This record gives sequence, structure tokens and C-alpha cells, in this order.
Amino acid sequence: MVIAYEPAVLRVFECPREAIARMIASAVAEGQFSEALELEREVLVLCRDRQAILKELVQSELDLAEALQKSATARAREALALETARREAAARIEAARSAILESAREEMSRAADARVEAAKAEAAREAEARIAEVRAEAARAEAAPAAAPAQSGDEAPEYGWFAVMGSGGDLRAAVTDGDMVWRVRAGESLPGGVTVVAVEARPPGVRVRGWTSDRLPYRPGVGR
Repeated sequence: MVIAYEPAVLRVFECPREAIARMIASAVAEGQFSEALELEREVLVLCRDRQAILKELVQSELDLAEALQKSATARAREALALETARREAAARIEAARSAILESAREEMSRAADARVEAAKAEAAREAEARIAEVRAEAARAEAAPAAAPAQSGDEAPEYGWFAVMGSGGDLRAAVTDGDMVWRVRAGESLPGGVTVVAVEARPPGVRVRGWTSDRLPYRPGVGR
């Protein structure tokens, strides 16, 4: 670093060598010469002191400049450290937020999967229950004693179905002989020794045993 001083300041510390040289050169008598030499010694001492003061002043300026430079560097380092810490804290916060969101998404996905699996299990249980019920009804119908078939078409009741009700394994058929109406399930019996073997929804129909046919005819509008 170069320290610049005003010319007036430099002149204060400047030694008057030219003035001393002129005094010595103009001295004629021995006394004047001695006085000039004595004055030169005093001036030289004064110049030495001035140079020491100037040196101290320059050193003080250098020390001050170095201190200021160190202070600026320290402040820059502190600012950099603070900015680095801020960025690291922001990164940690963002990482924590992302982890929380990811955990929430995984938990929601697991809950949704659990609900789907529970619904599938419930549907499977219901289907198994319906199948078991249909099989039980069929088994009861098979185990029912066979009724003697009617000997002629005139003796057999003129059965016919006109509606199928219910759903799944709980189906009932509305059966009529033209006068009476019965609502029967698989395994139940009709007058005349006729047993309902099955009530079907698709296609709708009623299968029987012990009648002139193994299926009852459809009679729309009858018995309503």
C-alpha cells in the first residue's frame, strides 16, 4: 500500500540542508564558522528526530491500513459463513419437508391398498356365502323325497311362473295354477307332490321335479 502525503506535510519533516550549506559557505570569521557548524549539528539532530517521527507516522498509517484490511476480510468471511449456514439450514428444512411429504404419500398409499384388499376380501366372503347357500338349497332339493308324477295332463296342476324375485342365492319364484299363488324357493314344494329344484334369474325360470315337465312354463299376467 502506498501512502500519499500533502506537500505541506512533507515540507515540515524536510531538513534545511541547503540553508545550512549557504551559512557555512558565507562564514568568514572563525566564530561564524563555529556557529554554523554548531547550528548544523543541531539541525541534523532535529532532522534525525523528524525522520524518526515521519517513520513512526508512516508505520502507523501502514498498521492502520492493515487493520482495516483485516477487518474487511473478517467481515467478508463472517458474511460468507452466515450465508453458507443459511443455505445449509434451508437445504435441511427442504429435505425434512420432502421426507415428511414422501412418508405421508406412502402412508396414504398403504391405507388405500388396505381398503382395496379389505373390499376384495369382503366380496370374496359374500360370494362364498352365496355359493354355499345355493349348494345347500340344491342339496336339500336333491334330498327331498321324489313325488309320484301325475298320471295324466288332466290330473296335474297347471302350474306356471310369472315372476322371479330376490338376488344372489336368495331367489324366489311366483308360481300360480290359475287360482292360487305361491312364492317358493329352491327345495320347497308345491301342492300335488311337485318340488322346486331351482329358481333361476338368468335366464329366468323355475326347474321342478314330480311334474309333467322339469320346467314350469312362463305365464305372464296370471295370478297378479
